[in-house]
Amino acid sequence: MHTGDGLSRRGALAVAAGGMALCVIRPGPAAARIEGPTLEEEIAGFAGDAAVQRQGLALRVEALVEDGYNVPVEIALDGSLAGGVRLAQILLLAPDNPRVRTASFTFSAFTGVPRVETRVRLARSQTITALARLSDGRVLRADREVAVTVGGCDVHDEPRARAGSAPMTARVKVPARVRAGEAFEVRTLVSHPMESGFRRDAGGAVVPRRILHRFACSFEGEEVFACDLGPAMSANPFLEFSLQLARSGTLGFVWFDDDGSTITAEAMVTVT
Repeated sequence: MHTGDGLSRRGALAVAAGGMALCVIRPGPAAARIEGPTLEEEIAGFAGDAAVQRQGLALRVEALVEDGYNVPVEIALDGSLAGGVRLAQILLLAPDNPRVRTASFTFSAFTGVPRVETRVRLARSQTITALARLSDGRVLRADREVAVTVGGCDVHDEPRARAGSAPMTARVKVPARVRAGEAFEVRTLVSHPMESGFRRDAGGAVVPRRILHRFACSFEGEEVFACDLGPAMSANPFLEFSLQLARSGTLGFVWFDDDGSTITAEAMVTVT
């Protein structure tokens, strides 16, 4: 469903095929930006002197999401790369969240399929933006308008307040055996509340910020993928990315908490 700019100013009626009403979206006023650069400043800082191309990058997210608290997002290059060019970095921006920068992903020569998948919070209906930098200096851009029924930043009901409150543990899933140079998926999920510092509890008090602000994956001690996480990442952060290896070895995973602690995990991959 494409509703245009009017969705950001008014409630919108979502209509299924055949004319049956599904829901009424009333996003309300824009979430106040607490700190950080604007969308335009983020784009300018990322692109530098490079011209931003509006093709070659795919930003995949449902056009209508019922719950802005947990929104699946996939960002991928739309097409193949040649001449040794590879994906270097992706930046995900949500301009109507309290902070525009949602996450920044760093890739390496170990990257398989140039893509990443995660889950984020969206405060209200808005157009989100992804930027990608290639190793040859080109910068690509993709935008996606997303209608949100219930915003994900100001929730204070008890079930959500308990989300991610279990002991901090991590789960990783990788194939035990792959072929040399074959791309394979890495999936990670870590239990953590990801308190943004913007949410209020049932009594109206601000819940203090506590997030996992960085994630890194290494192969035999060499970093092969990393992510700087913002407050808009969903509780129990999920990441899926692709690697390729030439030899057997151990993948190490580490998440860095605001309180100075870390969560770690390892997985052995046999290359044949």
